[in-house]
Amino acid sequence: MGCSAGATLDARRPLLPCLMETLVVDHPTSMQRVHPSQLAEWGVDAETVYATARADLTGLALDSVARYDPGAKGGLLHIPDTDGNQYAGALPLVDGWLAGIGRKAGARPIVFVAENVGVLAGAEFSEQHVLHLVNAARERFDNAVREVSPVPYTLDDAGRLVPYRVPRNHLAWKEIRAAEALLTANVYGQQYGYLRGSRSTYYGFRQPVSWLSGLRTRP
Repeated sequence: MGCSAGATLDARRPLLPCLMETLVVDHPTSMQRVHPSQLAEWGVDAETVYATARADLTGLALDSVARYDPGAKGGLLHIPDTDGNQYAGALPLVDGWLAGIGRKAGARPIVFVAENVGVLAGAEFSEQHVLHLVNAARERFDNAVREVSPVPYTLDDAGRLVPYRVPRNHLAWKEIRAAEALLTANVYGQQYGYLRGSRSTYYGFRQPVSWLSGLRTRP
């Protein structure tokens, strides 16, 4: 994984297959991607900044879990965040948020970040319900102005965010595999375009699909 030689444009780190976590600073009227050199200027390490960005979403995380009603709206929780000001798409990265959804649902939680704004979550109530979730996320992905991922994610036994996988005989297996293939094809398609247009030396693979973690500016 890498970028054009000598051209690291922002602070990012691998998150999940085909996805990167990218740091941004949320100003009142704009969003600024964090350059790695800024971390040195601030006198902090990258892990501290990522943790701070995620912690900034704690209020939204607690509120959304409290409002989630597994018995309403087909068991779906959708936070549209159409203006992107809440950074709701980064909620799956907040410790305890997805686990809280699962506890309220009484089932394994599933989450999607189909587009660059908003988040869609639900739970593994049944195979049919999982299929419904996957199809709903795919529709949002297909209609997004800036898509992120149609792939479902969940938590492993250690509480880490991982792709949601099912056996071949599961009702949603075909749709989940199609979502994984689509994400991979999109990423490698962008890599191909980047390589074709770049005259710089290039090392490794660039993964341009970003999951934004915002640092809030203080008044």
